[in-house]
Amino acid sequence: INANSLGKYFPTSIVPKFLTKDRPNKSIQRRFENIVRTAQRNICNSLEELDGKGKFRYDSWKRENGGGGVSAVMANGNVFEKAGVAVSVVYGEMPEEALKAA
Repeated sequence: INANSLGKYFPTSIVPKFLTKDRPNKSIQRRFENIVRTAQRNICNSLEELDGKGKFRYDSWKRENGGGGVSAVMANGNVFEKAGVAVSVVYGEMPEEALKAA
């Protein structure tokens, strides 16, 4: 999957092409995001196929200090009453308190 083909799987009006917008295209963060979002797409497609009726709806959110997420939820299917597949891509500076707790 690449940035140009994401609209085929995720409505482009809802879901950004990349959550790591400020990262270079070949960065490890961008490559990892591609892997994880491809896995999300494959899982959603497989669950829809297995269910036969339910379709996933997508929503996205943005994190002010870097990153965001894509949530996919299917409801009222033949097999699944409700199913969800979420991806979070979060990065930035870690607060000192969190470093001490780790």
